[in-house]
Amino acid sequence: MILGGRSADQRSSLGGPENRFQTLLWIYEALDSYGLDSAELARRCSFPALQGDEERHLAVSGGQDSLALVVLALLCGQQPVAHHVDHGLRPGSDREAEHVERELSKLSVELRRHRVEVRSGPNLEERARAARFGVLPVGISTGHTVDDQAETVLINLLRGTSSAGIAAMRPGATHPILGIRRSETAMICRALDLVPIDDQSNRDLSFLRNRIRHEVIPLLCDVAKRDVTPLLARTAAQVRSDIDLVDALIGERSISTVAELRAMDERLARRLLREKIGAVSSLVLSSFHAQRALDVGLSRIRSTSLPNGYSLTMERDGLVLRNAHGQVLWSCR
Repeated sequence: MILGGRSADQRSSLGGPENRFQTLLWIYEALDSYGLDSAELARRCSFPALQGDEERHLAVSGGQDSLALVVLALLCGQQPVAHHVDHGLRPGSDREAEHVERELSKLSVELRRHRVEVRSGPNLEERARAARFGVLPVGISTGHTVDDQAETVLINLLRGTSSAGIAAMRPGATHPILGIRRSETAMICRALDLVPIDDQSNRDLSFLRNRIRHEVIPLLCDVAKRDVTPLLARTAAQVRSDIDLVDALIGERSISTVAELRAMDERLARRLLREKIGAVSSLVLSSFHAQRALDVGLSRIRSTSLPNGYSLTMERDGLVLRNAHGQVLWSCR
């Protein structure tokens, strides 16, 4: 593949303004030739504006969505730095990083490689995610699409979620391409001759998300006689708007004492307690766990187990949140 008379190897050794201009020119021409409107794709992204020499860090697994994420970041005037994490979960995983590096060289984008060890235990997806985000920069952008958003809404509903779960992912720096369809990321890769990694685990129906993707959503589309993905994403957006309104009405209120918690309207107390636990632990509590947490705070029960080994207990010194290792993350007297 040739860009401005230079090979991919030559492009990867550059990186100055001239090369970035040539890369963008090539992307615009290739997408246009494929029938894709670059400006319209960029309009549906939500990358924040960069300040000065600020870089945009991107999580790139090598799948079609993450490769398209890099392209869209370039279209939106970002200065992307790609990060790839090798979980070491399958043979040849180290070669995947080399493949991603070759593909990104076509775009003259730097790749930073990370290797992690996934701890043994239940819920492989969650453990791999925790290991991955343990080495990636805070606030890194991911390649979740409209289709991922719709899947997340359904997954959260099946788990018994709150309004925050229905709201799903929020567009912005961490999820900048939630306005793009998965079919479009595939077309972007084909237009630019980017070769995605085919992760066979994405077809493993033992994972809930895969069953939602390959069985539930197609069935819902058949029942509704229309594409339900944008409908589910629209519902998430409407709920986010309602949440924003409630947040504005609540203002800066927080829980500072157990007595204050018990004096609140239970609906407000449950919400603020869920937010506090989420802020110090990154847990997204289901409605069940949020209610159990409130029951502890109101001394209806002495303690409750939370996801990932966390616990909330009413002790003599007050309300105490601990992680799986018994470390106190937050206490409230």
